[in-house]
Amino acid sequence: MNITLKKDKFEYTLESLHFIGHVLTANGLKPDPGKVHAVLNMPTPISPAAVQRLNGMVKYLAKFIPSLSQLNEPLRKLTHKNQLWNWSLECQQAFDNIKQALSQAPVLKTLGSGFPDQGTVDQIPESIHLADLAVPEKQLQDIQTATASDTGLHTVKRLITSGSPEHRSQVPPEAQPYFHCKHELSILDNIVFKGDRCVVPQSACEAIRKELHSAHLGVENTLRCARETVFWPGITADLKEFLSKCDICNTFQSEQPKEPLLHHELPDRPWEKIGIDLMSLVGHQYLVTVDYYTHYFELDHMTNTNTESVVKRLK
Repeated sequence: MNITLKKDKFEYTLESLHFIGHVLTANGLKPDPGKVHAVLNMPTPISPAAVQRLNGMVKYLAKFIPSLSQLNEPLRKLTHKNQLWNWSLECQQAFDNIKQALSQAPVLKTLGSGFPDQGTVDQIPESIHLADLAVPEKQLQDIQTATASDTGLHTVKRLITSGSPEHRSQVPPEAQPYFHCKHELSILDNIVFKGDRCVVPQSACEAIRKELHSAHLGVENTLRCARETVFWPGITADLKEFLSKCDICNTFQSEQPKEPLLHHELPDRPWEKIGIDLMSLVGHQYLVTVDYYTHYFELDHMTNTNTESVVKRLK
């Protein structure tokens, strides 16, 4: 492997590193002060477009703000279609609360940095985005219950805590679908997570599928929500099949528009307008020339099909 490092761009033995809006430190992940400063000094929004800009900036830092979905709810309502603009006291309080939450943003630690493996439902980090998915707490508790009785996830949890084998063939069959992402798996309050996505047991998938698609946002939007929040083996194919059977979506989905045929104007005399193309037959190359007026065609054998040869043959 040939790797070249540019000396003036190479940094090492750093105590912290700025990377894509975040600061990586030995203690954990922090928001970029520049991003925080931009939000804290943002003027009060005066239009839905300004609220959308604010939501976009805040969403980028969502993992650092507990209960962002609840804090931001009054502001999100202002961006709804046909919603009259009214910057109420509730909106101003939400705006101020978001700024305050950002100014007190915590340092996020990884599960291997002293973060508890077990806890309560309230300790699940906001970066999981379950609130944004509108999964009720009862449904989250249902996932916990279903996980406890799921044979495959029981094995997965055992492998997470005791260590997973190096080879897929050594993994019990019920846990093999998770082998490719074994380094991303963790446990929190008896729920398995893949990164920051909640792993849904098979018995709870039906309810989550319906919750994901409750607003009938279409295939791509539903898949995007799923990829941000939940996971189970084969989730993409499973959701596509589920959505293809939705009568509401099939009724109102916009069909791919058909392009109209392009008609050529009829020329006034032979060879005024021609069409040419190259074709291959039994290892030989040919230039086909067709007259638009008479539909007469000529077939010329070509030893070379580069531009120069084609132009020379047409002359």
